Amino acid sequence: MAGSVRLEYHGTIAVITNDNVEKHNAFDDEMDRQLFGILGELKSRRDVRAVIWRGEGKSFSSGRDVAALGGGQVAMSHHELMRRGHEGILQVFDIDAPVIVAMQGWSIGGSFQRALLCDIRVAAQGARFMLPEVGHGVIPDTGGIGRLFQMCGHGVVSEIIGLPEPPETGASALPAGTFADTVVMVTGGGTGLGKAIATEFARLGASVVLASRSADHLEAGRAAISGAGGRVLCVSCDIRDHEQVAAAFSAAEAGFGPVGVLVNNAAANFPAPAEDLSPNAWRTVVDITLNGTFLCSREFGRRHLEAGTPGSIINVGASYAWTGGPGFAHSAAAKAAVKNLTETLAVEWGPYGIQVNGLVPGLFPHEDMTADIRSNLDRTDEKDLTQPAMRVGRLRELGWAATFLASPYARFISGHTLVVDGANWQRRSMTNPPVVTIRDQMGRGPFDPNPQRRP
Repeated sequence: MAGSVRLEYHGTIAVITNDNVEKHNAFDDEMDRQLFGILGELKSRRDVRAVIWRGEGKSFSSGRDVAALGGGQVAMSHHELMRRGHEGILQVFDIDAPVIVAMQGWSIGGSFQRALLCDIRVAAQGARFMLPEVGHGVIPDTGGIGRLFQMCGHGVVSEIIGLPEPPETGASALPAGTFADTVVMVTGGGTGLGKAIATEFARLGASVVLASRSADHLEAGRAAISGAGGRVLCVSCDIRDHEQVAAAFSAAEAGFGPVGVLVNNAAANFPAPAEDLSPNAWRTVVDITLNGTFLCSREFGRRHLEAGTPGSIINVGASYAWTGGPGFAHSAAAKAAVKNLTETLAVEWGPYGIQVNGLVPGLFPHEDMTADIRSNLDRTDEKDLTQPAMRVGRLRELGWAATFLASPYARFISGHTLVVDGANWQRRSMTNPPVVTIRDQMGRGPFDPNPQRRP
């Protein structure tokens, strides 16, 4: 049964009631429309002496009906949704009578923010309040926590400054020419994070070898490295094939010399509920992310052990190697294995002069993100406000971290995983938000054991 917002008059008292009891009065688009219409009506009612806003059942409102939003039922952009939410709720300021919110049970997210804009709030014993936006992103048509800060004044935001911005592109903490005599191979280095890492090595004088299956990606990487003034060699390689991996290292050695630094960046990933993953989808992600990392590391290690030369490996990981990754079971399992591989190889190969470290990026939006990953991020326009740092990462910051780990200044660091995410992976809420299933978050609908097409 669809929820509703109704308006009743009791003499000079107006009562607004949120009525979506099955979902703790979570708001959908129709309820928003009804609420904004009610507020518009109350603006013109000079006879009303007070407005009481309450919820039917046990809660005032659990916020936004995320399932309705995630289903793609609204033909509006995020900015249009935000504008509608702002303009609609700001009508409370135009109502002459005081607006009193009777809060019981849950008051969550946008509904809590809306209540804060009213004149008086009366909380029942045991009432609970929460802003999941702080930990889980801003749902665009609730008004957003950033708007709440703006409305409530400087006192709310004075201590929320976030982490400072880094130095400009082109800066470095390492001396110029740090990698002037070093060949650096970056798998998957033609796009995104790999390209950013490769570019920073090039700025410090490295001869960069990019390995990828995609000719287009290699050309994009070549342009970026050349633009930074670096030397670059592109090799076609499917890292799942040990013979192609060996050929890539041989090509790098023929072109520039032995590879001294290996950055295992190539990986595969896409969001999907675990039950929807086909065996082939699972196998492909694990094969690229885990097996490919091992095969490249193995080739690098064998060559250095034979030559008796030191080297450095950096394995790009993911924080859900520690926490689990709902919606990314295949990638999370593979990245957990990569973290373990990093620690194992660091011990095995340390006596031979080979460092092995991990590098875990946080949220670094970039133009090369795949459509499915980007669509997941597009669920909120306020990405900065979802981070404890109050901003997302800048690509050069990840590149600087990688160059440090492989530099002469990090020689005693091995078996370590450096997380570059502004403390985002350690973030926890004091109380857990209501559970929204992965299927609902992705708008997948009920499980179908016989879908026509599986990812």
